[in-house]
Amino acid sequence: VLEEHVDNVIRALGRKGLVQFTDFTLSGLGPLVEPAKPSEELFTYSNLVSRIDTLTSSLRIPTPSTRKSSPPEGKLSKEMVKEVEDACVQLENARALVIANEEEVKKVKAEVKELEELLEELERLRKLRRVGVRRRIMEIRARLGPDPEGRLKELEAKLKELEAKGKELKANLERLVKEQGPNLYAYKEILVNEIKFEEVKGISGRAGRLYLFEAWTPKENVARVKQILDEQTEGYYLFEEAKLKVYEEAEAPTRIEAPPALRSYQSLVNGFGVPTSYELNPAFLMFITFPIIFGFMFGDVGHGLLLLIGGLYFYYLRRKGVKVFELFEPIVRGADVLILCAVTSIIIGGLFYGVFFGSNVWYNALFNLKGPPIPLASLHQPIPLLKLSLYIGIFHITLGLLLDIVNRVRNGELRQAVSGPLMWLIFYVTVGGLFMYYSLVVRRASRFISDMFVFDLSKLPIPVPPLIIILGLFIVMLIVRVKLEEPVEGFGSALESFVASMSNTISYARIFAFFLVHHAISEIGLMGGIEHAITPIGLFAFVLATFLIISIELLATFMQTLRLHWVEWFLKFYEGSGKPFTPLLFVRQYTVAP
Repeated sequence: VLEEHVDNVIRALGRKGLVQFTDFTLSGLGPLVEPAKPSEELFTYSNLVSRIDTLTSSLRIPTPSTRKSSPPEGKLSKEMVKEVEDACVQLENARALVIANEEEVKKVKAEVKELEELLEELERLRKLRRVGVRRRIMEIRARLGPDPEGRLKELEAKLKELEAKGKELKANLERLVKEQGPNLYAYKEILVNEIKFEEVKGISGRAGRLYLFEAWTPKENVARVKQILDEQTEGYYLFEEAKLKVYEEAEAPTRIEAPPALRSYQSLVNGFGVPTSYELNPAFLMFITFPIIFGFMFGDVGHGLLLLIGGLYFYYLRRKGVKVFELFEPIVRGADVLILCAVTSIIIGGLFYGVFFGSNVWYNALFNLKGPPIPLASLHQPIPLLKLSLYIGIFHITLGLLLDIVNRVRNGELRQAVSGPLMWLIFYVTVGGLFMYYSLVVRRASRFISDMFVFDLSKLPIPVPPLIIILGLFIVMLIVRVKLEEPVEGFGSALESFVASMSNTISYARIFAFFLVHHAISEIGLMGGIEHAITPIGLFAFVLATFLIISIELLATFMQTLRLHWVEWFLKFYEGSGKPFTPLLFVRQYTVAP
């Protein structure tokens, strides 16, 4: 782009948010091209933004209700910069005077307090009339000076004067905050947009009058970008669309367009890592599996209802844009996750556990039932849930391996797909299938372990000894990986897959463990006869236990559910090493375009 058009091009693209500029690559272009240098304005604007942030935070300046007119687009005038500088200086000076006055007041108050304490001690010692206190009296008189009463009156008068002055200074500061404070947000927005503009110019390349840029944009935006270039340069520009295999030669940013229902789950995915442009985004699947696993850990109709009420309230706050304490901001942002987890807790708690606020008795009385419709587990008979927890783990890990195969096939990595996830999947599904067969058909899951070392086929429920099947598949996986990978690496990865198959599956037993913890704590809260008679002490114990469960155990259950997804599941197929697509966009929240 020619130098005389470059400003208009950047600003036009920044208004639309179509491209993400990157550092210009100078390799292969010879000595004619040199990197552009950051402008002095960039440092000036950055300093002003930092000062504005300090002022708005320290003075707790509220956001404005009306928008301020923005200056004409283009390089900010010296008058505009001076206007911002003057506003900052006025507020900074007024704030500094208030702080200095407060420090002086503290100092005088401390001196007054010390004088009063010394005078009180002196009066007390005089009444004692003991020889041993004379030395202390002399020390106090030396510290008090010749006229302590006069000094005290002088300090008290000074204190009144300082306090009166402090009121004036605070009133002046409040006036300035009221006059200039709301403008600071508009000033900051203008400056931030100019910083973005200067940063784009600073990462370009220059060859005489030419500016050279590298940028990413979605394919569907290419025509619109060219149209803007035509409009702003009268056709005098050069545009080259690079043909790159992004997963080999360049790190393309990832454009994430999650629908509203998935945005909170996308945030959980991004917490592990942003998806790359060549791997599947697991947010949708996590939208399904996360609440289900949470529900099995936290299943309780009563606690789920309280959680649902809280989730709806936080969702209401988010929709209204109500500001909350920083501690509660993540909860408000993830209110829809909380709501869905509450719903699954209610369904699973009612359908499988038959529990209402930790009590089976209350559940049966409330719904006129003799137990849950599909009895799965209770605090005293939890083993069926342990088996189900392992089934969930087998399904979840199998899904992760399938997704890894899909990722590799999509990227043309057929060799890696066969030696890696495909061989692991065959081994894992077979072993998992054997366990489920023993558990569901033979009805003796424990026999699966004992039959490992039984080779008499007449004593086995299957035609081949389990150990032979497992070792045979492991050896096949080992041979394939050694052949297709480096021998040492192939042996190590095969052994790692063997160990991970067992350890990762067993890790899902935490679903069973947290079910026990949840209901054990609930029963403790119901102790003291609260199931039989409502007493003040019993009611207090119930409310306290419920509060602890909803607050403390909710966090623990959420973290464990997240861990199962991040560690046991994501590590099977998801890298999360991408970078989000962040196009140049001039935000206008507090200003109006000219």
